[in-house]
Amino acid sequence: METYADDPRLTLEQLGLKARDASLWLKILGVGNIIIGVLTALALVGILYIWLGVLLVQAGKAAEVATGPQLIEMMDKLRTYFIVNAILMLLGVLVMVLYIAFFIFLVTGGLGDAWMGI
Repeated sequence: METYADDPRLTLEQLGLKARDASLWLKILGVGNIIIGVLTALALVGILYIWLGVLLVQAGKAAEVATGPQLIEMMDKLRTYFIVNAILMLLGVLVMVLYIAFFIFLVTGGLGDAWMGI
């Protein structure tokens, strides 16, 4: 693991170097998200993936320059990306739990004949 000096300028320079290193991968992941979003654009999730892809591409472009204001912009874009991804993940888990509960309900007989009024 690398060690960083106490000098804030040196740390900012090192952060800029790390951001530049991540720039290409941010853009690749962003384009991938945009492609997935286009393929699933009929659903709300597809539109969100397009937006997430755009955020990552913008973060990658800001990381290329990697000066103070661009680093802040990059971090803001990444923060939004992670928050939206976390919400999507939690919604996915909730939907999965509901599907499992519904499946268990059906397998165990559900309402049986009671729903027919018999």
